[in-house]
Amino acid sequence: MDNTSQSDIRISLEDKEPSWYSRTTRWFSLRSLSATKANLFGCSLGFISTGYQYNVISLLNVIWSIEYTQYYTQSVETRVNNALLYGVLVGQLLFGIIADYFGRKVSLLITSTLIILGAILATAAMGANNSIQGLFWALTIGRGLSGVGSGGEYPCCMPTNSEDGDALSVEKRGRRIALLGPCIEMVAENVVTIVQIILLHIFGTQSSQLEPTWRISIGLVIIPASIVFVFRLCMKNSRLYERDKSIRRRFPLIVVIRSFGWRLVGTCLTWFLMDSIYFSFLTFGADILANVTGSSLMHIAYYQLVNMAWIPMAYLAAFLIDRVGRKNILMFGFFTYAVTLFLIGGLYPLLYGKPAAYLVLYIFQGMFQILLVIPIYLIPSEVYPTVIRSTCYGISAAFGKVGGIVGVQFFLPIANAFSSSQSGYRADFLVAGGIAVVGLLVTYCCIPDWTKISLEKEDDLFWKSVDEYETKHNRPKSHCAETSE
Repeated sequence: MDNTSQSDIRISLEDKEPSWYSRTTRWFSLRSLSATKANLFGCSLGFISTGYQYNVISLLNVIWSIEYTQYYTQSVETRVNNALLYGVLVGQLLFGIIADYFGRKVSLLITSTLIILGAILATAAMGANNSIQGLFWALTIGRGLSGVGSGGEYPCCMPTNSEDGDALSVEKRGRRIALLGPCIEMVAENVVTIVQIILLHIFGTQSSQLEPTWRISIGLVIIPASIVFVFRLCMKNSRLYERDKSIRRRFPLIVVIRSFGWRLVGTCLTWFLMDSIYFSFLTFGADILANVTGSSLMHIAYYQLVNMAWIPMAYLAAFLIDRVGRKNILMFGFFTYAVTLFLIGGLYPLLYGKPAAYLVLYIFQGMFQILLVIPIYLIPSEVYPTVIRSTCYGISAAFGKVGGIVGVQFFLPIANAFSSSQSGYRADFLVAGGIAVVGLLVTYCCIPDWTKISLEKEDDLFWKSVDEYETKHNRPKSHCAETSE
């Protein structure tokens, strides 16, 4: 066949309008998947795993206290709850460095593998000779391993979303990052509650019927994690990362400290303060509901569905983040969060036994809390140059998990320090309100507003400052991607 005939056939095929089915299957086909689409799915869907694992433990605390009443003591509960947070802390620090030096794609493939392995271990947890203590140690190890993988998601996914978003539109970068990260995580946190309610209806709520519910609850995260792994095989490092890698060389640490030290203090402290509150109420929220309502396990599960009222606020914050500004939303969030926590703490004795009144205030508390989550997740992905973006993001997020560990560690001791659980939980809310006030002050003093500022231009300014420092101190330029002391 001659060239003219081949051309005519090709044109006629291209002119033919593809069906809706063919367009859809082509868009999702891994063989034709572009790096942009792979990055979008590989990063955004990873937050399903993290959000699911964070909230799965809340109702499981109540389930385990019913099924293993004499074994699930305060120390065991704290250990199991903290296992994920300790793992997340390690993962954020470790993969922040790996992502900057070896690339986001390699790091994300490893994190997916760790999440899957940890979930398998926790789902199949067994103690030697059917020991209940051994069962909870196996759960602790499994959740800790998953935590390392989940922690690595943050310094890999958020900077990638930020860098890809900057290439598409600087003006709409914040909205893209928020929608592809914390908003998805927020939805996943509520999906797990629906899953657990369905499982409780299927298997029952008696102590002898609860084991399938908690094992399946933990194990279901394997499905989204496996799907994400496939997408990540098709990912590529962002254009901004590859551009920076081509010009990367040794740079003096003093330049980083002078330029970004104060920002790092701000991003670390705000995340620390938020997570110290957030993970405390996320972990023990079902316990508080049980205290206020005195309800059955199934009623507590349904009460937790009120968290779904928070989701619209997450999307509202995402669409306002570029118009109002990151810093303004964060300050407003800390202020309203503090007011709501003080209000619940002050009125807690009056709310006792009145679940409807408590749930109204609880919904507002969660909604204002979301105004913190969106900018706190977003800001560290923007305010640092590409060469150290994942590392600084990992450090900031790790400080957050330290705050979460501290909050979870001291939440029950504070509550138990009082003569009644009613007074103890009231104290927890009042302390949390004070922490939110400190967060407001830290935001005002330490957080820059990076709304609509190009990441690429900031990279150029960073390397320019490195050049100026080396010229001033007569230091030779090196093309090794390392940090000099």
